Amino acid sequence: MTFNVGDIFKIEYPFYNHSNPLWAGAGFDFQPSIIPGCHKIMCEDDAGGWVDWVANGEGLICYEILAIAEMPSKYTDRVIVKFWYEYKDTTIRPRVKTLTVTKLAKQIENQTVFPFDYEIDEHYKGE
Repeated sequence: MTFNVGDIFKIEYPFYNHSNPLWAGAGFDFQPSIIPGCHKIMCEDDAGGWVDWVANGEGLICYEILAIAEMPSKYTDRVIVKFWYEYKDTTIRPRVKTLTVTKLAKQIENQTVFPFDYEIDEHYKGE
């Protein structure tokens, strides 16, 4: 996979409703917010335990290639990307980071960045 400066890639990413009951209990009018990621649910039965991941919705993580750094010798080339999250009509947290070319290519080819399988439940409130 080849990258060029200015390329933009969009990959599905889970989002969940987050609320902080400590702030709400302190007299603040705290509105729940939607943030990237999933609810982590610890499950147990007689055979052992496992973890389930639940998201309230799906949005996008977007990568824009800002620069490509060709590394000397045995080092893997790097890409400098601006990345941000999009959920419905909202853009969340644009930032810049450096990734290896192989890591970014793997994420784009697999169409996944979130490291676990998750299910979508719009009405899940968390624990």
